[in-house]
Amino acid sequence: MRVGDYDLVEHVGTGGMGSVHRAIHAPSGQVVAVKLVNPEHANNAHLLRRFELEHAVASRLVHPHIVRALAFGVEAGRPYLVLEFVEGRSLGQHVRNSGPVVEAEAFRIVTEIASALDYAHADRVVHRDVKPDNILLGTDGQAKLSDLGLVKDLESTGLLTAPRSTLGTITFMAPEQFESAEQVDHRCDVYGLAGTLYFALTGVVPFPGRGNMTILDKKLRNDIVPPSRLVPTLHPEVDDLICRALDVSPDQRPDSCAAFVAELKPGTAATGRERRVARRFPALLKAQVWSLDGSQRLAGDVLDISRTGACIRLAGVVQAGESLRIGVFDDRTMKPSSWLVRVCWVQPEEPAGCRIGGAFDLELTAEELEQLLGSLPPTSASP
Repeated sequence: MRVGDYDLVEHVGTGGMGSVHRAIHAPSGQVVAVKLVNPEHANNAHLLRRFELEHAVASRLVHPHIVRALAFGVEAGRPYLVLEFVEGRSLGQHVRNSGPVVEAEAFRIVTEIASALDYAHADRVVHRDVKPDNILLGTDGQAKLSDLGLVKDLESTGLLTAPRSTLGTITFMAPEQFESAEQVDHRCDVYGLAGTLYFALTGVVPFPGRGNMTILDKKLRNDIVPPSRLVPTLHPEVDDLICRALDVSPDQRPDSCAAFVAELKPGTAATGRERRVARRFPALLKAQVWSLDGSQRLAGDVLDISRTGACIRLAGVVQAGESLRIGVFDDRTMKPSSWLVRVCWVQPEEPAGCRIGGAFDLELTAEELEQLLGSLPPTSASP
């Protein structure tokens, strides 16, 4: 399909109102991303105005950590937006697929995004939807802020948000956005940035719940599990900083994204066992998993393993932060092995199972890993 001068070659994402495609600008051969409104929403004047605003704002915000807007148009009645194409995946995808991010790397990512947000705030632009899925991690290592569709341009005279309306992704949006998205200021982006860091470090959303009202109730009561409960090596000051930045009151949060990242201090154990980059090896091992109190026993498969932890698919559900006993029997070596692990992240899988990332209580020695897996080649380096 061709949209304007752009040939759509690959579908790369879907949103509530449209789809995103990798495309090629026919005259120049430049690879770009094209965001195209679905046909059923093509006549939505409100959505068209948002596309126009996203292009206007993203094209004037020239920053190394903001996805650039290149063009805007309408094809066969369907509005489209042309954006810089970022080869890679979102921070949300990375955590869901590979588990939590190493502390130093998580700090680097949020520091880069904080610089982008402060730059936007200085231009009187509030993003209002800062979340892991709107942070793209390029193959060059840079993080870029994307999806300015919900931006609030404080210089604009147009009113796109009705009083008492809600805009943003419920899980990461600031509580004041439930009351009135039109009245929020830059501190809602500080909140979203802190929630993003919480998720990057733990693999868990800061206010889990079923339904928007349950999540909102937790936010209004500051009912948050401190991230250090899930990552015990986290520096106490970082733990406190994240909780303050996720406070229901904007006045309790750091006053800017720059102020937020200025307080980030790597933990003393940041280069220790759990935070090191370790070679991950594929594994074909059947596992039995027990809760420490003996109340639960689940079957599973070890998908990959390193000296510091393992990824395991379970026929059941466990909770992040839980400690478990994992037992395996390797058909090749005929040797049993047993480990105590702390669940760092949980990814639900249908119909009633999950995939977990667990950190070993005691790091395996090179000899133990070699004995367990034989001479399998390493697949990649990952946290």
